[in-house]
Amino acid sequence: MMRRLGDGLGDIPDPLGRAERAMRDATEALQRRQPGEAIGPQTEALDQLQQAARDFAQQMQRRMQGQWGDPGDDEAGATDRLPRDRVERDPLVADAE
Repeated sequence: MMRRLGDGLGDIPDPLGRAERAMRDATEALQRRQPGEAIGPQTEALDQLQQAARDFAQQMQRRMQGQWGDPGDDEAGATDRLPRDRVERDPLVADAE
């Protein structure tokens, strides 16, 4: 999964690499039959996965803003987001379709 993500984004995000290392540490502790030593690495893995999810969401948001434009750039009123359909419309009036 990390390789595919790296292929799509250009590199493997650092938090995912740290999460993988932490999961390996937890696995090793469990294989040594020392479950207490796995708790810290498991917690670290979850923290890093959460950070990776936040980073990914921010990156996708930046990409979408670049593709569709920043919503704060529009003048008053709502507009369709596709450049070919940039038509001012009243957001409180239902479409005639």
